[in-house]
Amino acid sequence: MKHINMKDLVEQVLNALRQSGMREKQIKDYKYCGFYPICQYFSDKGLITYTKNVADEFILRIRAGYEQGKISRWKWNTVRRSAELLEKYHTEGTVTLPQLTQWEVLHNPLHQVPSSQLLLESNNLIVLVYQTKQELLRFGHREKTISNYVYDGFDAILRYCGERGITQYEKDAIDSFVAQTRAGYENHLICRSVYQNVRKVATLLDEYHKTGKIELKRIPAWGLRMSNTYYTESLNAFCRENEQTGALAHSTISVAHSAIRNFLFELEDMGYVDFDRVTLPVVSECMSHTAKRYAGGLGAMLFAIRSFLRFLHRNGTTQIDLSIAMPEMVAKRRMVRQGFGTGETEKMLCSANINSSIGKRDYAIMLTAIQTGLRAVDIVNLKRQDIDWRNYEIRIIQSKTGHPLNLPLESETGNAIADYLLNGRPKCDIPFIFLCDNRPYRPLKNRSASAMISRYMQRTGIDKSDIPRRGFHSFRRSFGAGLLESEIPLDMLSELLGHTHMDSAKPYLAANELGLKSCAIGLTPTQKAGEGW
Repeated sequence: MKHINMKDLVEQVLNALRQSGMREKQIKDYKYCGFYPICQYFSDKGLITYTKNVADEFILRIRAGYEQGKISRWKWNTVRRSAELLEKYHTEGTVTLPQLTQWEVLHNPLHQVPSSQLLLESNNLIVLVYQTKQELLRFGHREKTISNYVYDGFDAILRYCGERGITQYEKDAIDSFVAQTRAGYENHLICRSVYQNVRKVATLLDEYHKTGKIELKRIPAWGLRMSNTYYTESLNAFCRENEQTGALAHSTISVAHSAIRNFLFELEDMGYVDFDRVTLPVVSECMSHTAKRYAGGLGAMLFAIRSFLRFLHRNGTTQIDLSIAMPEMVAKRRMVRQGFGTGETEKMLCSANINSSIGKRDYAIMLTAIQTGLRAVDIVNLKRQDIDWRNYEIRIIQSKTGHPLNLPLESETGNAIADYLLNGRPKCDIPFIFLCDNRPYRPLKNRSASAMISRYMQRTGIDKSDIPRRGFHSFRRSFGAGLLESEIPLDMLSELLGHTHMDSAKPYLAANELGLKSCAIGLTPTQKAGEGW
């Protein structure tokens, strides 16, 4: 059919729908809520003959009303379906329609591949969104995760920029949108998950725009203060050198990074934006202010900043070695940190749901910590080749000390790990034993393991306030205390715990109440000189 009167077309479609067996109620919905509004639009434009282009114009107007909340979703779907029925009957003489493709898939740039010419514009916002989304797909995220990023993040950013006529990537504009979303979250107008998706997507877009790739990593906390560019580059150079040379362990570099940032903030607050005018008295004064931030761990803070200042002098950034202004020693603060009791560890083990993959993993991690005393970082870094199943041994290189350590593998621990490997662990080629359960699969971090123990403590009612500073390391304390109670010699205890110095065992001695009682000097009566003669 080439030319047909609009009203005649509608009557023919209605008759075809009745002949197809459609319920009269549904036909009335199409007639009054779909076909008639379309006919009215044609009439308002002075048109009598059906034209697809004009029908499409009306559909776009209805879609805009739906997006603005003026039209219900039911009304939008009815009008759109009616227009499809008109076009189908006009071109093919039938009203048999397949399931309609979602509007977003057909019209949203997020669901379309940019043209080859448009792909050459690396700064184009639609191209950047498309390429970033493709990178996420390559990481193997779950479909629901990608969907959340698309609709909460990418789509929202494209709408925000489209309303302002922004077609090229502008970080300031996207930062403004993130700040607006944050304000909505703080005012309880937006849920936390939507805000997090918006912020995550904005970070990914900026990273891909700068580097052409993305990495899976935590984004900094909102409002986190950043040093100026000069200080940031100096700190990053210090961290890179120690990563490459292996002079400091990765975990030590992370702790040092935080301490040095605080030191640099103090310099900025004192008016110094580089190291040209920084002198020994300035460093001394700055350290006095920085030390106030630390209730404990002053020794680690001093070590980090001293190493950083020596690095600056060694690389020619400073003319003199500013590290000589740092105090050489700090009074150590001793704190007796108790481990978990037997009843507490049993509670946490029993609370793990070993019928689920996550429960099997958590149970195996906790049991490994209880029966070996390994640090969290060494447990999450366990690989398949680290376990000698035939000889019932765990053989690792310790992350903290770099020294090898061989430990016996108890049957309970071995069975728990085997159960996780065979029945709970995701199928992938990653060599590490313990993995995140969500895709993309990746090794656990020691921070994640610590958070896991905090959750189990909360779940089983173990109150942190009763005995402060308890967490994953408390398993190691319990293991050491148990060895002492079994009258294991101190040198063997240090060997089993992987200590490089005998002094490292002193905190375990302090926590051994029975041993301390046996060392106590009894109270005996005294007499003055000259008495008893």
